[in-house]
This record gives sequence, C-alpha cells and structure tokens, in this order.
Amino acid sequence: MSRLLKLLEDTKVQEFVGILPVAFIIKDTHGKYLACGKSVGRLFNRKSQDLVGKKAQDLVREDQARKIDQIDQEIMKSGKGQHNVEAVLQRLEGGPITVQTTRVPLKDENGKAEGLLLLMTRVG
Repeated sequence: MSRLLKLLEDTKVQEFVGILPVAFIIKDTHGKYLACGKSVGRLFNRKSQDLVGKKAQDLVREDQARKIDQIDQEIMKSGKGQHNVEAVLQRLEGGPITVQTTRVPLKDENGKAEGLLLLMTRVG
C-alpha cells in the first residue's frame, strides 16, 4: 500500500487524478481514508484533503456507515471486488445522492488485503 500512496504523492499523478470524473478513495483495513481524489470532495461538499483521516461515519448516516464498513470488510476478507453497484448515499451535509460504486481490495505482495480502493460516479 505504501507504494501506491507514494505514487499518489507525485505531482503529475495528482494532476491526472484531479481531473478524473470518477471519485476515488483509498481506505486502510479499518475504513480510514488514506487518500482521495478531488471529485470525492465535490460529492461531499468538502475539500478532498480534509477527508484524509476520515471514515464513512464522518460523511454519511451512522446506519449507512456501518453497512459500508461491513461491505468493505467482506470484500477485503474474500479478496473479490464488487463492481457497478448503485447506492443512495445519505450524506450528513447536503442531502442524498445516487452513486455507482466499484470496490476492489488492495493486496500486499503476499496477497493479503491491506486496504480497499473505492471508485464512485454520481448518477443522475
């Protein structure tokens, strides 16, 4: 995971991911946001850099945050991603939004999950 985070520190890579229409979040195994793109900030009406260190419970209703954490843990445990799932996020600030999500476990050299990549696209 540290290799991926180091890559994201590169200025050219930051410029590239900054213009992506897809919002991305890299989470650790406890659901803490380690990195995220600017599009995530726009989805939650915040600066993306302010989201680093946060968790789902800081952005969506508690019941939904628990469900998100449960799904993330299942994906990391199984090692299998989840693709093109539509969900309505009940944001704490700004009301509900519909997004399409893809979740992929991030694995170390030994195949053990060390985090998760979440991609989101706003629908509608």
